[in-house]
Amino acid sequence: ELGNKILFTLDPESPGELADVTVSIRSFAIDLKKSLVIWKLDGVEYARGFNLSAIDIITEELGNPTKISVEIREAGGKTLKESLTVRPTDIVLIWMTDAHTPAFYQSKPEPGPGARVVVTADPIVKKDGGVLVPPADLIYEWQRNFQTIGSQSGIGRQRFSFTKNGGEDIIEVAIKTKDGMMEGKKRVTIAAAAPTLSLYRVEPIAGLAWARAIRPDDTLEGEEVTLKAETFSLKRQADQGLNYTWAVDGKATAGRAGNPDMLTFLADVLNLRQNLTVGVEAKNPANPAAVAKITRPLTIHSFLTNF
Repeated sequence: ELGNKILFTLDPESPGELADVTVSIRSFAIDLKKSLVIWKLDGVEYARGFNLSAIDIITEELGNPTKISVEIREAGGKTLKESLTVRPTDIVLIWMTDAHTPAFYQSKPEPGPGARVVVTADPIVKKDGGVLVPPADLIYEWQRNFQTIGSQSGIGRQRFSFTKNGGEDIIEVAIKTKDGMMEGKKRVTIAAAAPTLSLYRVEPIAGLAWARAIRPDDTLEGEEVTLKAETFSLKRQADQGLNYTWAVDGKATAGRAGNPDMLTFLADVLNLRQNLTVGVEAKNPANPAAVAKITRPLTIHSFLTNF
């Protein structure tokens, strides 16, 4: 709330340009229910009425302030006046994470346990008349889950980073100019993603068949079948990678030497159709909570002929 004897409230609290805003007032110094309220925008009367405690306005473009004036006239002759200037600002919050996704995955990676998240504020603040305030000259106050993080706040601190745990994180940044005349806020909610794993076939010539993950009870044909495990939202250590554990029909099986995320089956000349259950687990050795696993029943159909 802003003001002295008349308190103003804006909804939203920090409006952008050409935004719908509800401006509300209240006062402990005068009885609004018994008073005539006169609203003015930039000196021009906008609305009047008894107990008219709120109006809806549209902000101007960036760099063009709106002066809101209110006059309250009580029946007994008491009068209060107060004004507020609304200066729109714009903030874009962009977040990125180092959680791993395959190269062919085109959507934005989501952070799993232990992943690092970096949030960048891109503010557009214009002084009266349209003069742009450089982002490096603004004061930033970052909050995580409504707790101010002083170590990452201050002049020019456009970036905020944290390590993702479970659940949701509410990240908010408040900006203001050094003279305190202009300010704004923006908030983003970042949810934790459960690490997942999918299996893909690696074709001898074409390579990874990334367009379709292997589904339960799929039939894979060929004399040699190679599977590759691809993880999503699983944090990787740059110097260690992930540990992979394969199992076939419940028995531990080693992955390929040098490529532990891959497993190769050779055709069984005595059994042209092999029904198998393949499982694989990927784990970050530095973070026990960062685990993804999958189990798939499938059939391998060989074209080999017994002689």
